[in-house]
Amino acid sequence: MTNPEPVEPRVSGLAAGWTVQPESAPAPPTVAPKNDESEVEPGTETERVSNVVLMLLGVFGGLYLLYTWGWLEIAKAYSSINQAAASGSGIVGSFLQQFIFWLAPFAPLVWFVTSLKLTKKAGHLALAVALILGVVILVPLPMLYGGGGQ
Repeated sequence: MTNPEPVEPRVSGLAAGWTVQPESAPAPPTVAPKNDESEVEPGTETERVSNVVLMLLGVFGGLYLLYTWGWLEIAKAYSSINQAAASGSGIVGSFLQQFIFWLAPFAPLVWFVTSLKLTKKAGHLALAVALILGVVILVPLPMLYGGGGQ
């Protein structure tokens, strides 16, 4: 199809004081510099953890969480016995005994976090030894024997 009407050329003008700059060639693409070992600040590198280590951390974390729950249940069961024992210790002694008694169930979580922090640079073997040692030391024995303060 043809247009029967002639097309008028488009007239555009600039306002007074304005000039048109010629188009410049596009800038070449820049390549991001590669990070050399010398450019990386010490302490900023993150070490990748294998899937096996992540799985074991999850298993140990869950086990330590169960230990914490077990020790809290034992603390609730023995609270009346501890309160009777603490009553003869005076005000300060009674407070400290009750405070430590209710703080102790959080020892498994403190052990887990401390093991992670202290063995960060020592390697995975040291972390495994620390976590296994904590699992053996922090077993809630009263729960296994079924005493429970009765």
